[in-house]
Amino acid sequence: MGINHFIDKMLAGRNARKTDKLVLFCIENILSGNGLEVLDLGCGNGLFCHAISGLPSISHAVGVDVVEYCKVPINFQLYSEGQRIPVDDKSFDYTFIVEVLHHSDDAEHLLREAVRVTRGYLVIFEDVVTSGARLFFMRWFDTLMNMRHGVNTPLNFKSEDEWKLVFARLNLSIQQIYNYSFYKFYSPQKCRVFLLKV
Repeated sequence: MGINHFIDKMLAGRNARKTDKLVLFCIENILSGNGLEVLDLGCGNGLFCHAISGLPSISHAVGVDVVEYCKVPINFQLYSEGQRIPVDDKSFDYTFIVEVLHHSDDAEHLLREAVRVTRGYLVIFEDVVTSGARLFFMRWFDTLMNMRHGVNTPLNFKSEDEWKLVFARLNLSIQQIYNYSFYKFYSPQKCRVFLLKV
């Protein structure tokens, strides 16, 4: 048994609970309408894309990432860092970017591409820097979880205010900012959910 397989088995329950919580949050706070087309940009293991594609309000869901390590069947397309996302302009009502931006060498390019392919809203879940201690943990944990899949880990974490400046440069309108935790108990990570109108 390889080390990746062993770690995946250890994390299977955690990842399933994390996905369930994320989908419930989106149902209760984000998604509005029917026949929605959604993009999961940086879909990773594919669990969120797979789960959200099964919702009655969703007619079409696509997962895109720079590496393919999906654990479940989804409509997947490979994307090369710094290039165009392989979908047409204004294809999606919602584009979800879940714990992805800090993996990008050029987050603004990735966001510009997300804007290009979205006709409604960007929904960004991102760990934000609130202290040096939290940044140390976030860098350590992120490297541990992602390098084994060949995921880029430049660890370009930002504070909430720094992200707001990025969104302003791209003329994105902040509709709502939520405090969010993927975990029930205390975590050194601090996540924000940015709901942005394109």
